[in-house]
Amino acid sequence: MGNLLHYIKWIILVAVIIILPFISNSFFLSMMILIGLYALVGTGLTMLMGYAGQISLGHAAFYGIGAYSTAIITGTYGLPSVIGIIVGLIIAGIIAYIIGHPTLKLKENYLALATLGFGIIIFTFFKEFKGLTGGLNGFFGIPMFNVFGFLFDTDIKFYLLTWILVLLGIIFANNMIQSRVGRALRSIHGSEVAASSIGINIQKYKLQVFVLSAIYASIAGSLYAHYI
Repeated sequence: MGNLLHYIKWIILVAVIIILPFISNSFFLSMMILIGLYALVGTGLTMLMGYAGQISLGHAAFYGIGAYSTAIITGTYGLPSVIGIIVGLIIAGIIAYIIGHPTLKLKENYLALATLGFGIIIFTFFKEFKGLTGGLNGFFGIPMFNVFGFLFDTDIKFYLLTWILVLLGIIFANNMIQSRVGRALRSIHGSEVAASSIGINIQKYKLQVFVLSAIYASIAGSLYAHYI
């Protein structure tokens, strides 16, 4: 019975997502696209904060890294949109790995302050390197999202793309949380001392979920750049 209800919820969710663009106006549709992008970021943060119990106040930085990476790759160098997204998530993942090593050894308020500081540093970089990012004037000339010649040039197309990625992101996150990795993350959230005592490599799992949540944010940021 429980499995049946689970599948019914998914069917209802997918049906609502498919029907919504055909019964709503352009303003509501654009809001739903933005909600989808933030839902993607929120899914990554759910794994990091909700299950692993690690506070991050700097995830907007990874969102920005994804946005500016794809903007520069496609707008400045004229490469395909997919390449821009891949470059963005690779850069975000590498930076998250480098930043996560020292910061994830901190706890509670100290961890929150460290991640907040990281976010401020990245914002300052985007603001001051005007030749690369455009600074506070913004970045112009970003092309429409394109996958092998198929242009996402309408709100309905971009809405469906966004929410398909959201559903895939949720399914992947759900599968991970139900796996051995997810059980390790929940045990770390409950008590790091207890988790360590049963042989769980705390630092490894915290770093992995931090990098994964950064990749989620980067993908959402890349899509945001193409949409806006």
